[in-house]
Amino acid sequence: MKWWPSACSLAFLLAYGLVIAIEIRQGCKLRSRLEEGDTAVVAQVVSGDSVVVLVPVLVQVARVTAPDPLSGDPETQAMGELARDWLTARLPKGTIVTLRGGATKFSRTSAIEDAGGNVGDEMVQRGLVQPAK
Repeated sequence: MKWWPSACSLAFLLAYGLVIAIEIRQGCKLRSRLEEGDTAVVAQVVSGDSVVVLVPVLVQVARVTAPDPLSGDPETQAMGELARDWLTARLPKGTIVTLRGGATKFSRTSAIEDAGGNVGDEMVQRGLVQPAK
């Protein structure tokens, strides 16, 4: 039953995507660019440096690079899982966050802030991720 939460999240995102497709087809204008300081709702943490928020769009956490939790190297995998698990605990589903910067159609790189401050900066301070180059 470990797959059940992921399946539910995927079903929700697909339904939301269908609603967006219908709105586009009916001629409604869809914002393809999120403005500076947009508020978003966390749908799922993908990895230690990626979060899906509801518009839906994949957001890379600005100024950080997390180890890959699917790496073949056990140490890199463990650090990637640690970063992902910490980000999942910090940004559970339904968390309201503010996205600052970045603009692409399907993904963006943005600073993510919640009530506790800048998420990426805290991850670097805790040694969970490396600062991006």
